[in-house]
Amino acid sequence: MISEGDNYAATLLVNLLTYLAENGVKESDVISILNIMTTVVSKFPTASNHLSMNGIGNAIHRLVCSFTNSSMGTSFPTLLVLIFNILASVQPGVLKNDESWNAVFIKNHEGMMVIGILCLVLYHSSHGALLDSSRIIMVNSYLVSAINNVVDVACSRGPALTQSQDETEIWEALAFTLPLCFFSLRSLQIVLAGAVDWQTFCGPSSNLETLPVVCIHCHNLCRLMHFGTPQIKLMASYCLLELFTGLSQQIDIRKEQLRCSSSYLKAMKAVLCGLVFYDDIRVATNSALCLSMIIGWKDMEGRTEMLKTCSWYRFITEEMSVSLAMPCSASNTFVNHHKPAVYVTVAMLRLKNKPVWLRSVFDESCISSMIQNLNGTNISSEIVILFRELMQAQLLNSDQVTKLNLVFLASRKQMQRNGTLDETVEEQMQRTVSSIHDHGEVCSYLVDMMLSSSFGHTSGSEATCTQKKKQVLAGMEQFFELLSTRRDYVTDSRPCKVYTRQRKRIHAK
Repeated sequence: MISEGDNYAATLLVNLLTYLAENGVKESDVISILNIMTTVVSKFPTASNHLSMNGIGNAIHRLVCSFTNSSMGTSFPTLLVLIFNILASVQPGVLKNDESWNAVFIKNHEGMMVIGILCLVLYHSSHGALLDSSRIIMVNSYLVSAINNVVDVACSRGPALTQSQDETEIWEALAFTLPLCFFSLRSLQIVLAGAVDWQTFCGPSSNLETLPVVCIHCHNLCRLMHFGTPQIKLMASYCLLELFTGLSQQIDIRKEQLRCSSSYLKAMKAVLCGLVFYDDIRVATNSALCLSMIIGWKDMEGRTEMLKTCSWYRFITEEMSVSLAMPCSASNTFVNHHKPAVYVTVAMLRLKNKPVWLRSVFDESCISSMIQNLNGTNISSEIVILFRELMQAQLLNSDQVTKLNLVFLASRKQMQRNGTLDETVEEQMQRTVSSIHDHGEVCSYLVDMMLSSSFGHTSGSEATCTQKKKQVLAGMEQFFELLSTRRDYVTDSRPCKVYTRQRKRIHAK
């Protein structure tokens, strides 16, 4: 009845909870009502919308104010489970004009479930809801200090951090600290627009910030990515991508130059380059996207000498080109594995002053073999962008462009013809938590929210089938438009050779 909304069921439950909060009845009655609401929300997530519209936030606030020291140990844990499940399933639009929740979150309490709830509040603020509550969370000195302590302890362990998953305390602390940092960064530009200088996150932690906020500095995120367990690497990489995205937007808007030292940037670059071919494609993609932004910043400042001579960039580009030019690269899985390297290569191709070695890496035979390996199943948006940038860099001849144009046209026709067959219905995450001690489920839910909320969700491995197809079609349209307007990007046609670079290497061994 509550999930349907066309009745008074939600109103009755909310009024009953309000009555119990105001009249000091048996605590067992309060717990029973809270459990009923939690069960309803767990089975029918849309009930959260109707409970919220009928004032559940105000009822919870009154209940919290009525708690005694003894009830804090019994009723409060049950209440936290209900709050988490409501915020995990309610639509942000329902909360936009509901200020009753703000008073609920002013009272801070320790515990992993509370951190999970704070993450959900920050998540909603990035959609324009619970802004005041999020502002209180983000500048909370206790949270800022606690996060710094957790990160300092974790980073001080260095290589020993890879064994930390067996040490529940430090691993669990990081597993909840990183999502809190991520959602804080997500809402920073909305909640504290213009009040925070993103460049303070890209330098030594000892730097005094004008407004300390919940965040982890770039170098510490890189340490966690380098030394952390696979799960910690994943969460830290999403945090760093979010931080770099905000920093890049500030640099673009304010026309600033990056203020961190060359040695600081070099250390981050070394970590990111080493993860471009990491086994987890999500970590590799996030690392490559961050690396691409660093390349872009250097290009804006005209400091590209280091980029031209860096062996890491050439290794990534050459490894990708050699792999995609070999016949085995026809596999869709194989192409996906090299998507992160494509991002870095595209960033190099977009440099105003391109490294000379790009032309030797993408020689005529290499490009021809890459085109020959393309088919309807292994063309991704990244591959389309790569060839578009190769054309802009005048590394394609007319024969190659003609073949590429035919392949893209055939692929577009096939995708449009099969469009209705490929459509899938995206289901919203409907996870619930049944116990305040269910830390694993809470953490898993927060990680899934990070992955679906991140910039990398639509630009990397987490994109849905529908999103990927739209990205490929949009990339092809840009390629066709560029081809029709800028024919001067195409070089004269020359006879092509069979690509044999990798074979020569094998025989040489």
